[in-house]
Amino acid sequence: MQVGTKVGYSRKWLQSTGQYTGAIPFARGTITKIINLGQTILAEVDWGTDDFPPKVNIANLWDTSKPEPQ
Repeated sequence: MQVGTKVGYSRKWLQSTGQYTGAIPFARGTITKIINLGQTILAEVDWGTDDFPPKVNIANLWDTSKPEPQ
Protein backbone atom coordinates (compact mmCIF):
# COMPACT_ATOMS: atom_id res chain seq x y z
CA MET A 1 0.00 0.00 0.00
CA GLN A 2 1.10 3.52 -0.71
CA VAL A 3 -0.16 7.08 -0.74
CA GLY A 4 -3.23 7.27 -2.98
CA THR A 5 -4.39 3.67 -2.36
CA LYS A 6 -8.13 3.40 -1.75
CA VAL A 7 -8.77 1.34 1.38
CA GLY A 8 -11.32 -0.03 3.78
CA TYR A 9 -10.97 -1.96 7.03
CA SER A 10 -10.08 -5.62 6.44
CA ARG A 11 -12.68 -8.32 7.04
CA LYS A 12 -10.23 -10.14 9.35
CA TRP A 13 -9.82 -7.07 11.57
CA LEU A 14 -13.54 -6.30 11.59
CA GLN A 15 -14.36 -9.86 12.65
CA SER A 16 -11.65 -9.87 15.34
CA THR A 17 -13.17 -6.74 16.87
CA GLY A 18 -16.79 -7.90 16.48
CA GLN A 19 -17.78 -5.10 14.10
CA TYR A 20 -20.26 -6.82 11.79
CA THR A 21 -22.67 -3.88 11.41
CA GLY A 22 -22.61 -0.12 11.61
CA ALA A 23 -20.58 2.41 9.66
CA ILE A 24 -17.04 1.07 10.12
CA PRO A 25 -17.41 -2.00 7.83
CA PHE A 26 -18.55 0.31 5.01
CA ALA A 27 -15.91 3.02 5.51
CA ARG A 28 -13.80 3.74 2.43
CA GLY A 29 -10.96 6.22 2.25
CA THR A 30 -7.66 7.12 0.61
CA ILE A 31 -4.21 6.84 2.17
CA THR A 32 -2.66 10.31 2.41
CA LYS A 33 0.50 9.49 4.38
CA ILE A 34 2.53 6.46 5.48
CA ILE A 35 4.13 6.60 8.94
CA ASN A 36 6.87 4.04 9.60
CA LEU A 37 7.27 3.27 13.31
CA GLY A 38 9.69 0.36 12.93
CA GLN A 39 7.76 -2.90 13.12
CA THR A 40 4.43 -1.09 12.88
CA ILE A 41 3.40 0.94 9.84
CA LEU A 42 0.53 3.38 10.15
CA ALA A 43 -1.48 4.84 7.31
CA GLU A 44 -3.09 8.24 7.62
CA VAL A 45 -6.43 7.83 5.85
CA ASP A 46 -8.80 10.50 4.56
CA TRP A 47 -12.19 8.89 5.18
CA GLY A 48 -14.09 11.96 3.99
CA THR A 49 -15.53 12.38 7.50
CA ASP A 50 -14.26 13.01 11.03
CA ASP A 51 -16.21 10.01 12.35
CA PHE A 52 -13.33 7.53 11.86
CA PRO A 53 -9.80 7.62 13.26
CA PRO A 54 -7.35 9.01 10.69
CA LYS A 55 -4.38 6.82 11.69
CA VAL A 56 -4.74 3.09 11.17
CA ASN A 57 -2.29 0.19 11.38
CA ILE A 58 -1.75 -0.75 7.75
CA ALA A 59 -2.18 -4.45 8.68
CA ASN A 60 -5.86 -3.68 9.45
CA LEU A 61 -6.61 -2.24 6.01
CA TRP A 62 -7.66 -3.77 2.71
CA ASP A 63 -6.82 -2.37 -0.75
CA THR A 64 -10.31 -2.03 -2.26
CA SER A 65 -8.97 -2.40 -5.82
CA LYS A 66 -8.17 -6.07 -5.07
CA PRO A 67 -10.40 -8.95 -3.98
CA GLU A 68 -10.32 -9.37 -0.23
CA PRO A 69 -9.03 -12.74 0.99
CA GLN A 70 -11.67 -14.90 2.68
